[in-house]
Parts: sequence; structure tokens; C-alpha cells
Amino acid sequence: MKSLNKFILKSAEDNLDYDRPWLRYYSENIFPNIKYPDKSMYQMIEFIEKKIPDTVALEFMGLQLTYKELLTVVFRL
Repeated sequence: MKSLNKFILKSAEDNLDYDRPWLRYYSENIFPNIKYPDKSMYQMIEFIEKKIPDTVALEFMGLQLTYKELLTVVFRL
């Protein structure tokens, strides 16, 4: 039975790799599947901003925004 379970798990991993080949390039501390709380993106940013406002939340093409700055931008939208 153990060998069958290993086969099933290995097959699932192979299928995951086939369906989403980019996962091969994830570093080991990046998880392909995580559970998210049942909150909107705005609620999540607001929650995190209260805890770590000066931490970089977004980095794109050399531009960095902290959670505090990101929340300010979100308020404008």
C-alpha cells in the first residue's frame, strides 16, 4: 500500500509540473499552494499595513512601495 501511495503522490507531482511548469523555478521556500483567508485584497493589505507599515509590499521595475504607501494608493482608486 505504501508503494501505491508513493506512486499516486509522485504522479500528482508530475501532473502538477506538467500543468504548471513554472513551479520548477520556484525556490524551496516558495510554496505552490497556500490557503488564503476569506478576505478581499483590500482587507488583507489593510490588515498587514497595521502590523508592518514600513515593509516593502510591492516591487516593480525598481519602484518599491511599502504597505503604508500601497494603502494610500489603494485609497485613491
